[in-house]
Amino acid sequence: MGERMKNRWINSNKNSFKFIIILAILGIIAGFLLYNRLSDDIKLGINNKLPDLINSITSTNQNNVLYHLGVISILIISSLIIIGLPISLFYYFYEFTSIGYLLAAFIKYKGINGLLFGSIFVLINKLLFLSILSYFIINTINYTKKIINNLKGAKKEQIINELYKSFFTLGLILINDIILYFIGNKLISLFLFLL
Repeated sequence: MGERMKNRWINSNKNSFKFIIILAILGIIAGFLLYNRLSDDIKLGINNKLPDLINSITSTNQNNVLYHLGVISILIISSLIIIGLPISLFYYFYEFTSIGYLLAAFIKYKGINGLLFGSIFVLINKLLFLSILSYFIINTINYTKKIINNLKGAKKEQIINELYKSFFTLGLILINDIILYFIGNKLISLFLFLL
């Protein structure tokens, strides 16, 4: 039954999936373009700072808990009104733009090895977070459609349902951040040989 519900949810949200995948691809392309439009001096400055990032991987723990708590809380609150959808989509686009920018910087720094390390870095740090965020965005799209279709505004049960899904999303993101705090940099440091 759970599998059937999951398939039904995926099938009913195909257009939303396509939309956020296109948005993600455009974000990555935008990140590459932003980096490549920088002057050579700025690129050199970024390349000179990458060893500091690499050193911090071995000596610190990631701590995104407060950042994600703040950002996702703002997205949850704003998602209860129509303005939340464009804000959420902008943040989603920004996340993928930063991935494109980071990958472009690593490619400039170490070529193919830089791309491999950057891809592993993104997978470990962002894959689960962005998957959960995608779920949140799709739910926000659906909720916004319901508000627009019902000109009187959202019903109480729709708001409660949206809040339930949103706080579930926030909980998953915080669990992901706590796991990354303890093992994220340890996993990434296994691949530092690529640089």
